[in-house]
Amino acid sequence: MLNFKTNECVSKVYRKIISRHGRVKNIKIYTEEPPQEGDTNTEGELLSMPPELTDKMQQLHEVFGSFGEEVKADAPEFTLHYDFQPFDSDEPLLFALGVYSPEKE
Repeated sequence: MLNFKTNECVSKVYRKIISRHGRVKNIKIYTEEPPQEGDTNTEGELLSMPPELTDKMQQLHEVFGSFGEEVKADAPEFTLHYDFQPFDSDEPLLFALGVYSPEKE
């Protein structure tokens, strides 16, 4: 679980995700859980994706409409959902390091 204060920006959420998971790309942050591929509603229609938080300067209190409470125990909890892709490097140097070994000579 990642914890944030309501006066923090969405960019801090991005940084904490990177800090937790390492080198990643295509981070997407949502206020609602995104449906899995192929999920449908009761009428058989595909579920749409919830809005993505793209403004990195937006503060979390603007997203959730709450500044929190003076007493931490009284503060409401909000959930953010995120998705990302692991970084897949195409750097030739990294490929070469996996092929060359001094012991093979």
